Amino acid sequence: MSINDEEKRQIMQELARGKPEMPHQEPSHQLAPDDKNFEAKDYKNFDDFAQRSSHDERRQVFSQSLHPDKIPLSQIEPELFRAIAQIKPNERDDVARAFFKHLGCVAKTGGSLVKVAFVLTVLSYWHPLMNPKHPFKWRHFQSDIILLCVRWYLRYPLSYRDLSEMMLERELTVDHTTVYRWVQAYAPELDKRSRVHLSSTNDSWRVDETYIEVKSEWKYLYRAVDSQGNTLDFMLSAKRDAHAAERFWRKALKALHNQEPRVINVDKNAAYPKATDTLKAEDTLPETTELRQNKYLNNIVEQDHRFIKRLVNPGMGFGSFNTARRTLRGMEAMNMIRKGQVQGVEKGDMQVSIELVSQLFGIAQ
Repeated sequence: MSINDEEKRQIMQELARGKPEMPHQEPSHQLAPDDKNFEAKDYKNFDDFAQRSSHDERRQVFSQSLHPDKIPLSQIEPELFRAIAQIKPNERDDVARAFFKHLGCVAKTGGSLVKVAFVLTVLSYWHPLMNPKHPFKWRHFQSDIILLCVRWYLRYPLSYRDLSEMMLERELTVDHTTVYRWVQAYAPELDKRSRVHLSSTNDSWRVDETYIEVKSEWKYLYRAVDSQGNTLDFMLSAKRDAHAAERFWRKALKALHNQEPRVINVDKNAAYPKATDTLKAEDTLPETTELRQNKYLNNIVEQDHRFIKRLVNPGMGFGSFNTARRTLRGMEAMNMIRKGQVQGVEKGDMQVSIELVSQLFGIAQ
C-alpha cells in the first residue's frame, strides 16, 4: 500500500484533531496530567527522554502527544520526522520499540483505514530521510565505507554476512543488518542519480522476463535490452500477464535514454501481442513498430539475465517484494555502469566506475 504526500498530510491532520481513536487502554495503566502520580519533567532531547522516562510515561506521551494541545498542527509532521531521525539505527532502544508496538497494535485490533494508513506511513519513515545534498547525514560510518559496501554488494555475488566478514578483516565491525539497511537506502538512489547520465540506446528492442524468488514465491523481472546489449529498462512484477507487459513498456518508453522502438523482439508469450495492441490503440506506441515473436532473436537479453541472477543467488531469495524491488534497482544500475552505458565511462574501466559512484553521491576522491 503506497501513500502519497497529500494522504500523509490528511492523516496527520486527522490525528492532530484527535479524530482517530487510539487503542483502548485501562485507566489504571495511564497517567494524566492531573494524576497525583504524574510529575511534569523537562526533557532536553529524545535521548534524555529515553533515559529518564518510565514505561507508563512513554505510553501516555505516545497516546496523546499527537494532539493540537500538545503540538501545533503545522509542526506535527516535522516533529515526527525529528523524533524518528534521532533513534540511532544500531541502538533500537525500548522507546523506539514501545512507539512502534503502540502503533502496530492499532492495525492488529481492527483499527480504521486511517489508523492502518498512519501505521504504514510511520513505518515508511523508518528509513532515514535522504537529503539530496547530504545523503549520508546521521550515518554512523564514513560515507566512503558505506558506498564501498553498497557498491560491492550490488556488483559482486556476495551476501550481507560476506561483506560483514570482509569489513571485519579490515578491522571494521559492521553488522550484516547494517549493510542491509545501507543497500535498501542507497540502491534506489544510485539508480535514480545514474539515469540522467545514461547514453542513448537504439531502436531495436529485446524484451524478456526472468524469475526472481520472493518469500518462497516466484515473481517476474521484466527486462529489455537493445541490439547491442545495452539495458533499456527493468520492472519487477508479481504477475506475468498482458497488464504487466503493458506497464513495463510504458515505463521503458518514458525513459529519457530510450528511443521509440522500430522493432520489439519477444518470445512466444501471448501477453505481448495484447499489450502491443493496447498501446498502439492509445497512440503510446507508434503504429509502425513491429512485434516479432521469435525466440532465438532474444538470445541477447536471455544471456544478459545471468549478470543479475548470479547477484541474487547468494541471498537465496528476498524477504519481501519491496526489498527485492529496491535491491534490484541498484543491481541493474551497477550492471549498466559495468557495461559502459554511462557517459564518460568505458566498459570494464573499474577505476572510473568507482569515481563515478562517488561523484554521484557528492564524495570527492
